[in-house]
Amino acid sequence: MAVALTTVALTLPATSIGGHAADSAPRSTVAATQHAVQGRVQSTTLKSATFTKPRREVFGYVNAANIADATVGYPGWDFNSLTTIAFFGLHVNAGDGSFAFDSSWNSWNSTNLTNLVSAAHAAGVKVVPSILLHDFTSTHGGSVNTGMCQGLSTAQANHTIGDIVSEVRAKNADGVNIDYEGSDQLCPGGLYQHQMLDSMMASLRSAMPSAYISIATYNASYQGGYFDIKGLNPYVDSFFLMDYDSDSSNYHFEPLVCATYCFSPVGPLNSYYYNDTNSVTGYLGLVPASKVILGVPYYGYTACVPGASRPGPNAVPPTDPNAARWTVPRYVDSVAMPTYYDAYNYALGRDPFTHEDAYATWYSKNNGCWREEVWDDTTSLGAKYDLANNMNLRGIGIFTLDYGGNSPELWQLLHGKFGGCAVPTLSSSVTSPLAVGGTVSFSSATSGCPSPIYAYWVQSPSGVWDEVRGYSSTSGWSWNTNGLIPGTYNVVVWVKNNGGDVNAYDTFATTQLTFNGCATVGLNASLASPQPVGSSYTFTGTTTGCPAPQYQFWLQPPSGKWRVVQSYSSTSTWTWNTAGWIPGTYNLAVWIRQRGSGNQYDQGGGGPYSITSCTSASLSPSPGFLTVGATIGFTGSSSGGCPNAEYEFWTRRPGGVWTVAQRYSSTSTFSWNTAGFVPGNYQVVMWARQPGSGTPAGYDAFSGGQYTLDGCSSVSLGTSPSGSAPRGTTVTVSSSASGCPAPEYSLWYKPVSGGQWRQIAYTTNGTFAWSTSGLAAGSYYVVVWARQTGSGTAYDTSQYTVYKLV
Repeated sequence: MAVALTTVALTLPATSIGGHAADSAPRSTVAATQHAVQGRVQSTTLKSATFTKPRREVFGYVNAANIADATVGYPGWDFNSLTTIAFFGLHVNAGDGSFAFDSSWNSWNSTNLTNLVSAAHAAGVKVVPSILLHDFTSTHGGSVNTGMCQGLSTAQANHTIGDIVSEVRAKNADGVNIDYEGSDQLCPGGLYQHQMLDSMMASLRSAMPSAYISIATYNASYQGGYFDIKGLNPYVDSFFLMDYDSDSSNYHFEPLVCATYCFSPVGPLNSYYYNDTNSVTGYLGLVPASKVILGVPYYGYTACVPGASRPGPNAVPPTDPNAARWTVPRYVDSVAMPTYYDAYNYALGRDPFTHEDAYATWYSKNNGCWREEVWDDTTSLGAKYDLANNMNLRGIGIFTLDYGGNSPELWQLLHGKFGGCAVPTLSSSVTSPLAVGGTVSFSSATSGCPSPIYAYWVQSPSGVWDEVRGYSSTSGWSWNTNGLIPGTYNVVVWVKNNGGDVNAYDTFATTQLTFNGCATVGLNASLASPQPVGSSYTFTGTTTGCPAPQYQFWLQPPSGKWRVVQSYSSTSTWTWNTAGWIPGTYNLAVWIRQRGSGNQYDQGGGGPYSITSCTSASLSPSPGFLTVGATIGFTGSSSGGCPNAEYEFWTRRPGGVWTVAQRYSSTSTFSWNTAGFVPGNYQVVMWARQPGSGTPAGYDAFSGGQYTLDGCSSVSLGTSPSGSAPRGTTVTVSSSASGCPAPEYSLWYKPVSGGQWRQIAYTTNGTFAWSTSGLAAGSYYVVVWARQTGSGTAYDTSQYTVYKLV
């Protein structure tokens, strides 16, 4: 209950119907409970496929003191019928927002809690703490700082939120349930409690953005009051409707209108003023059905009633609690009552207004009275479970699981009403191993749920899960494996019933397929390395293990970068025409993969391959002295890997530029005609290369150097008669050149006193007959020029004398 009752006639505010008892009370021995919320199961945390998850959330509280009790605690529960377990609970100190170090705190920090979490998680069931603060003190117009006002203030609320985050993380819990129950009093500072609760829940969501957060609310909160349903909606994943203890108020209204408390269902299905159907309908006007959990009681109320005969269904107990002898039996107590030694003439009946809810009457000798009890048996619980299904709610909540204990009929009822789809079959159209690139068809089937839907997930060899097809009523799926990397894949089908189920899945099946890539790689060359530049290598890739291989060829030049020379295709060969490539050692590789593979390659291999060219060259004659004007024959040769060498000859005059004297050809000889050249230092070079060589220099090897073209080095001069002669004498001038094998001579003369030079033209005869007839007497300069025949100079050398005519 929301308050500790002092008399059974106490009427709660309409907005507060339904609640969890925070402390013991004369009427209620119900222990405080805790809320929990089912979170979405991640694809990486798939559990064993030996169980099925309920189609809807089945949310059960457990009292802190009873979690490990062998008779009513988790050791006897059917985890397959649960989604969420709520530890009830961690009490909040309103003064500072901390948790109270009470017996519940001790239980929360015990191995009992650790073992419960382990057992629940192993079955795919969530565990959350329920955080409790209950206070209904009046604030007298906002002048009194009540416990609830303090607990909801910013500082205290932040303290509580910090502790929640720490405890959830420390205990590996899956979220949190908030059970703050008040009466929307005005607090000092001018805010109502519902406004402060909204603010706290917003901060809690900010602190736990991905956690599952639920909140316990009164069944009539859709009418307004302490719980602002619309205001809370953005911050919570579910609302737990505490749809019980409605009998405390329903006796006032139709169809009973009792003056004092009279028996009626704890959580009536319909007909009464406060009932499950009205509550659910009211909530659905504010929030989606996927956020609504219908809470049901696993307890009832029993009291003596006056009279000497069996009472009717709505008997009135004494107003004096001592005379009424109130008890709050658990389900396990109520279901065993017919066999209890003190229960005489036990009879079970149905409420005349709802026709579903249960009541019982019997005579108690110990109490000396007829006793009446209202409680929920499997019939009344089943009707409320049907309501949750028919209204497509998120699920149902149980207050509390330990009140029902190990009762098999309760677990069977849950499974019957909410049991998920049975473990499906899953088969594929092919078996492992297989090659990537094809289409694999999967088929699946299940039973046990009226409208199964199927979703498919695939886990790659890297461990990452991907949803490859969302939920559909189509049970099969076709998988195009083009682009996959070879390896082992896990394929999972999730199955759940179509109908607003909150589960990620009810159950699943898995299979495994292994996709092979190419297992081996080979690379064969048509020619052995090395080969001369211009050769054509044909490379052939080979592989095994893949029926549709593709090949990609790569080449790395000397000291260069790898590049693709033939992209992926089914062609296993590549021909490398090395014409135009520089000599050196190249790396050649082939990548091989199965067609459709998402790998860059499945296998790769290769090695070095060399192309060669001329490594040396020689030229004869060797650099040295040559005679100008001659035609010089040069002969070149090369060696070192150029069987089909070609040659090019270059020359350069003194002070000039290089010119091609003979273009590349297979001719290794060159005739250099120096006629007309001036003596001097000339350059002659021969280039040699293998045809097709792509060397940047233009040659593979060269030879040559400086050649000096010499002319006549000196010339002698003699006259006869010597020295002088009479005018008119024919003087014989004799000359002889040295240093030039084919000299030619020219004679020049003129008077010493002045005048013009006269020349006798070049001749190969070094003797001149100088006729002096007609010349004036006097002294004359006589000069002989000598040059190599073909020299481009006016003369190579000269000599003169002074001759006298008398």
